[in-house]
Amino acid sequence: MFVDEVSKAFNGCGKVKVDTVKGVTEYFKANSEVQIRKADCSEEEKERLIKDASDRIVQGEVWVLGTLAHLGYLE
Repeated sequence: MFVDEVSKAFNGCGKVKVDTVKGVTEYFKANSEVQIRKADCSEEEKERLIKDASDRIVQGEVWVLGTLAHLGYLE
């Protein structure tokens, strides 16, 4: 859905919804957490890794939203 919305926006056929970007962010945060929880390390290390990954993903979300808004592709 995200890729489709971005593709349409780049072709002048609509805009990307903020909720779509936030949905992608939540998906990546959840997927990252699952992968980290499978790791062979302490619970404290897992929690640190989850927080670090979440912070990086949120930074990416801000960058994507800012870029789309700057280009006029954000709804």
